Amino acid sequence: MAVRDPKTGRFVKGESGNPGGRPKGIIPLIDGSISDADWQELISILTKLAMRGNLKAMEMLLDRRWGKPTQSIEAGDKTGLKISVSLSGKSD
Repeated sequence: MAVRDPKTGRFVKGESGNPGGRPKGIIPLIDGSISDADWQELISILTKLAMRGNLKAMEMLLDRRWGKPTQSIEAGDKTGLKISVSLSGKSD
C-alpha cells in the first residue's frame, strides 16, 4: 500500500504511489491460452466478415496489415503561431 502523509493525505515524497507496479495485463494470458491454429481460425473468420462487407472487420485487417493512416493536426492562434503534428500508426 502506498505511504500517505496522515495530515495532508498526499503521497510521501520519495515513496512510490504504486509500489506493486503496473499490472501485467492480459496479453500473456491470451498468448498462453490461444494456439497458432486458433489465431489462424480467428483471422479466417475476420477475413470472411470483411469480404461480406463488415466495415469494422475491414478496418481491423487493414490497420493491422498496413497501420493506421497518418493523421495531421494543425492549430494556430491570433499571433500567427502555427503548430502542425502528424501522427502515424507505423514507423518503417
